[in-house]
Amino acid sequence: KQRRLVAQFSDETGVIELIWFQGIKYVTGKYKLHHEYIVFGNPNIFNGKVNIAHPDIDNASEVVLSSMGMQPYYSTAEKMKRSFLNSHAIEKMMSIVTKQLQEPLPDTLSAKIIADYRLMSLTEALRNIHFPKNPDLLKHRQYKKN
Repeated sequence: KQRRLVAQFSDETGVIELIWFQGIKYVTGKYKLHHEYIVFGNPNIFNGKVNIAHPDIDNASEVVLSSMGMQPYYSTAEKMKRSFLNSHAIEKMMSIVTKQLQEPLPDTLSAKIIADYRLMSLTEALRNIHFPKNPDLLKHRQYKKN
């Protein structure tokens, strides 16, 4: 049977299980009990419990929580994670790229379609699909894809 490590993380909203099938020795040496972390990942439900397999974890003391807002999560393969290309690394790259976007990028849709459907500019849509200021902006931006 395959070995796995299961850890329970909790906050005021409840408990979630974090599961690792690989890198168990690394994980057990990296994190401390009763320490505050920020967990990123794709939540699933298994046997009635919410869990995240191979989550990305940041030390809460290294993050300015008030400036976080909504955070993107990018699905990454295990091979990518082993090469340190996890969701957090992609987030950092996308942050740099979106800050360097020059206004305005040429829109691929006609001005009539943009006006009729009240769409945002392509530049604004690209910035906000990755780093929306709130859930409503994210939902609005998802309707404009190339």
